[in-house]
Parts: sequence; C-alpha cells; structure tokens
Amino acid sequence: MHQHLGIDSSMFGSDFSAGENIGWGLSDKDFLEQSVQRISTLPQPFFSFLITLSNHHPYDALPAQYKVFDEKEGSMLDRYLNTVHYTDMAIGAFIDQLKQKGLYDNTVLAIYGDHDSSIDIKDIATVVKTDTDIIDASKWDKVPLIIHIPAYKNNTTSNIPSGHLDLTPSLLHLLGISTEDHFFMGNDLFENDPSRLVVFRNGSYADESHYFLTLSGSIAEGQCYDLKTNQLQPNSSCTANANEARKRLDMSDLMIQGDLVPRLKAANESKE
Repeated sequence: MHQHLGIDSSMFGSDFSAGENIGWGLSDKDFLEQSVQRISTLPQPFFSFLITLSNHHPYDALPAQYKVFDEKEGSMLDRYLNTVHYTDMAIGAFIDQLKQKGLYDNTVLAIYGDHDSSIDIKDIATVVKTDTDIIDASKWDKVPLIIHIPAYKNNTTSNIPSGHLDLTPSLLHLLGISTEDHFFMGNDLFENDPSRLVVFRNGSYADESHYFLTLSGSIAEGQCYDLKTNQLQPNSSCTANANEARKRLDMSDLMIQGDLVPRLKAANESKE
C-alpha cells in the first residue's frame, strides 16, 4: 500500500535498533532519535511520515521515572497527562535534533493525533471548562494539529472546522505544490471558506456555526446544535448541510468500493 501511494521505503520494528519499549513498541524518545538520524541522510527535498506509540490508550505502560504528575488509582486522565507529557518531551528533543542537523528551518513539520483520547467527558471537565452533555462530549471528540512553517513569525491558533481530510491539500499549499491533477475531499485550511464542513462517519457534521449530531445516521432523528450556545435549534437549520454530509459519505464509499480514482484520472486526462 505504501509503495502504491508513492512511498519509496517503509520501516518497521525490525528496522530499528533495540531500545526502550513503552506500550506498543519502541519508546517515542528512542524512535524519534533514531528516525532523525535516518532522515538527515535523505536526499532533499523529502517527505517523511512518523508514527509514535507511547501516548496511546490505556496509558498504563509509562515507566515511573517519566511520570511528573501524581496518579490517582484507576484514573485514565492522570495516566494520560503523564504519557502526553512524555511524548511532548520526546517531540521537543526531536525538534532540537532537527535543528542540530540543519533541517528545522527548511522543513514544514505537521504534528497531529489520529484519534481522540478515549477519556470520558466527565473526567475532561475536571481540567477544562466544559459541560458534560452529549454535545459537549461530541465537541471534545477532536485531535490536535500543530504546523511549523519555516520563517513564519505570526504564530496563531485557528478554530475553523477542520479534519484529517484537510491535511493533504493544506500541506501541499504550504509547499507550493499544485493540486490541479489530484482529487481531494478535504479543503485547504489556508483558504477562507465559510461553507467548510467536517463530516463524521455516522453522518454527523460540524461547520462554523452548527454541530449536527446523529448517532443512528438518520437525519430526521438527528439534533442540530448552535455551537456558540450549545442550544438545540430546529432541525431545519441543519438539514441542508446534513444532506451534503450524507452525500459526501456516499461519494467516499463509491470512490473506495469502486476504485474510481484511476477512472477519474483517465477522464481528467482525456479532457486535456
């Protein structure tokens, strides 16, 4: 699969030197340290995709010497805070090594999570200001995205609706790579698009003003929330975008199940 996607080489556990294991595999510190040594030998420009493992549910494998916060017995949140602190430390060391290798100042670095933390909203509410209703839990079903852009000084935090599908077109934008010959269902996050939707697998969606929540996939049974107030709105306020969300899910399924990308490329080339 990696080769089909254009990846020249892939490395797995057996390709790394023995080191400290935490949870699912090689510790983040050892993994990132070994990775930067290999990255620094690649011909430039290069693309590298790294998957860390130490900060992963159920967060119960971190050695005691790395724990900086007290942990109450049975508290997944406390375990999470320690493991995410460890991973943050490992990423910091990785960035220092990129700087030492002369790579940091000409590298776009994107750091993101692949899924949420699995921590209950009632526990989350003990460390952040939030209510614990189903809409609050849904709004916290999210992951971080941090992008370092070389020489960019105006650091900012964005709250625009975004999802994993938006990563590729956004990074290509930053790299100055044309997207004309490619097909995306995501959006360039650096373009102002007030109609942007983030669609979830069950048919729920979020946009700049509403969160439409459906647990069954039914639009009629869904609930339309105002994002600013968390108050329920008439379903009619969300119906149009809920239908659009369902359309996009159907398109995605057809693309995958019918292997339609090669046919789209062929059709696009025939127009040229």
